Amino acid sequence: MGRNIFLFCMLIGAVCTAQESVLQYMQLQKSYADFPENDARALPAVQKSIRLGKKNQNFRHLVYAYEDAAYYSKDRRQKLLYSDSIIQAAKKTGDTAMISKAYLAKGIVFYFNYRNYDQALDQYLEAAAFADETGEDYLIFKIKYNIGVVKSYLGFINPDLTIINLAAALQVTKNNLSYVINEHLNMNFTTYLNTLRIRYITEKLNSDREFLKLKTPELARKCGIKSRQHFSRLFYEHNKIRPSDFIELRIKQLKSIN
Repeated sequence: MGRNIFLFCMLIGAVCTAQESVLQYMQLQKSYADFPENDARALPAVQKSIRLGKKNQNFRHLVYAYEDAAYYSKDRRQKLLYSDSIIQAAKKTGDTAMISKAYLAKGIVFYFNYRNYDQALDQYLEAAAFADETGEDYLIFKIKYNIGVVKSYLGFINPDLTIINLAAALQVTKNNLSYVINEHLNMNFTTYLNTLRIRYITEKLNSDREFLKLKTPELARKCGIKSRQHFSRLFYEHNKIRPSDFIELRIKQLKSIN
């Protein structure tokens, strides 16, 4: 009986400590809640919150604090590092919904801050696997929506993509799709498609060193453009530099950093 009372008291103490830790988070969060995204003024209070979460070994508190750190950090590398910390802390809570949201958050960093759609999709799929275990309809729908967005975006590197098959995939008419693109983007479908492709390959050359090893025809194929000459012309129009010169310059930049 004495041991049972002791264990019960320990349990009550742990619960109270956990609740107190989250309350401390909420109190600190009030001091920076009105700051906009990427505003580093919030970070001193956020770092204090992280230290408190670690001290109390409260992983739910840590998830919230790391989410704030990712949100308010300007540097995308820091956002990605904090995203990893969110996942690690979420796993320690054992809460599948929280783990799912953590992978979703990392996918969003890859999507919006790195324009790395392959990596974003990988994280979204991880999030979906955990979300299915929760049965939370809103969370499942939200992740499916993000997966749909990134898959649609990745579709532009298909060299056989046309406005007709894209309209069919989106379940709209060709004329409606053409109207939306012209009305909201002030360009036709072909121009829009080429813009997406060149932006994609430019981002890859900036973020993935493996792409710097590729020749111009391979780069063209990677972004869905069949003609090397057409690719080179489009690349120059968008970047004011030839692909080969861009690669040479990027390699020099990386060497100077290292």
